[in-house]
Amino acid sequence: MGGMLQEEFNPKLAGQKWIKTAREMATNEPVLGGAMLAMEMLTRRAPWKVEPANQSTEAHKWAEFVDTCRHDMAFTWSEHISEILQCVVYGASYFERVHKIRHGESDHPEFDSKHNDGLIGWAKMAPRSMDSLSYEPWVYDEATARVTAMRQMPAPDFRERIIPWSKLAVFRVRSSKDSPEGRSLFRAAYVPYYFAKRIREVEAIGVERDLAGLPDMQIPLECFMPGASDGQKAMRAHFEQMVPRIRRGEYEGLVRPSELDSKGNPTGYKFGLVNSGGRRPVDVDAIIRRYESRMLIAFLCEFLLLGTDKVGSFALSSDKTELFSLGLGAILDMICEVYNRTEIPLLMKLNGVPQELTPTLEHGDVEKVNLVDVASYVSTLTGAGHLMPSEELDKHLLEIADLPQAKTIDDGAPATPIARRELVELAPIEESIAPERERIEPDEPETKADEPEVKAADTALNGAQVTAAQGIVTSVAAGELPRDTGVSMLVEFFTMDVARAERVMGSVGRGFVPTTVAKLRDGQSQRHQDAHATVQNARDRGDLVKKPCSECGDSNSEAHHDDYDKPLDVRWLCRPCHSALHSRNK
Repeated sequence: MGGMLQEEFNPKLAGQKWIKTAREMATNEPVLGGAMLAMEMLTRRAPWKVEPANQSTEAHKWAEFVDTCRHDMAFTWSEHISEILQCVVYGASYFERVHKIRHGESDHPEFDSKHNDGLIGWAKMAPRSMDSLSYEPWVYDEATARVTAMRQMPAPDFRERIIPWSKLAVFRVRSSKDSPEGRSLFRAAYVPYYFAKRIREVEAIGVERDLAGLPDMQIPLECFMPGASDGQKAMRAHFEQMVPRIRRGEYEGLVRPSELDSKGNPTGYKFGLVNSGGRRPVDVDAIIRRYESRMLIAFLCEFLLLGTDKVGSFALSSDKTELFSLGLGAILDMICEVYNRTEIPLLMKLNGVPQELTPTLEHGDVEKVNLVDVASYVSTLTGAGHLMPSEELDKHLLEIADLPQAKTIDDGAPATPIARRELVELAPIEESIAPERERIEPDEPETKADEPEVKAADTALNGAQVTAAQGIVTSVAAGELPRDTGVSMLVEFFTMDVARAERVMGSVGRGFVPTTVAKLRDGQSQRHQDAHATVQNARDRGDLVKKPCSECGDSNSEAHHDDYDKPLDVRWLCRPCHSALHSRNK
């Protein structure tokens, strides 16, 4: 059973008529062409990778195999992504998968392979264009009413060919009622496109007539009279045909009776141009820009117009581009879903690979990460103690910044000059932390022969970790942390044993006295700390603003509480005035 879909309520936009209209929109409309170019360029630069099913060696092997297949097709992967994006224009894009046995060079160039391992890979994902579909393109199963094949009549012979649905990889940017045609993003932009196109045409004709003038032909009045002779009628008809041809393009001109001179005699035949006076009452340019904006809204691409009217902030641009990136991410998710649901599992099945080893295709971020925001975020978390430096964190930060990974030299230390300088400056602490530099105490038990040797590079701390450990020791020495807490933090965060952590801590903190304990009545120290913490949080949020000293006007002031049960009821005093007040209250 064959047929065509009739979901479109506008008959002018159904079937092949819509295919032609969508192609015209994508080809002739500058703002839509710019939106498509932005989509294509950003999606082509997105990183792609194949993730193994698990961490086994076999799973990694097949993940690498799929990745090689991706780069071993007749078309490049970037070209394939560009073809897939045709679904944005037409609603869906279709590809007939073609496999090959990887035997190196072949008599047929499209079956050539960079590999000679005898495995089955992808020869190509051959695009099947929407404009090559037949008038009734879909073959349905009468029992299930599902599509079983696609009919097409491609150039150059335009003979009808039937492609089984099971041989097709189908990409739909939006799905509607499980339609094989999907739903085009261009459809939502059609109405503003239609009016913008018509208004531009009228504007062009109007500009031409304003510049060249309106043809005006005057002929004797007798030619317009009911009793005009045949010659006069023929003369009138001749000039009526001549005037529109004065300007190529739209037929426009006037044929009217001639004027009379000062003596009342007709002037006879006269030709001229009538110029339009004054300005147009309608701002055509503003109307066209409004319709262009509506077209781009359908693609979340309105940011392309920012700055064309000399308005628009950076923050607004950032918000709009972020939304556009999310939309592109959803399209890339759709591509991954098609490959992970049908293409990669089928490839694994043809090569006899167990299902549990089937890898998955994943994409990276479309938009570059703002490194300033990342640095601020990591710094804030690290300062608050919620994030500790680690090798995995260092690797991830280098990856998102597109920087090379740090290498090590023979002694296991980082090879970069900055890291080398950190090792020299922090030598006193690192000497007690890094296992390869740790002094062996006489009373330590010797390593048993049958115990596995621990490599120094596996347990050594990097520069950031040494800095963090130094901060813990400094906090204990300043009385901000109890010694036991500092030792526990070293053990927990840096996988040390207690003995090593005690050696790192040295003698600091043995007579720990908290520096934040105020000399107040019993039971008030905790309220004192809580009140000042509330003040600090309120200042961070902007709810509480620091003011000059209420006694002397010094701008370097601090908060004073008359009642710790009212933490936000404060007086701002400089340090001398604050100390004098506490001295008077003793």
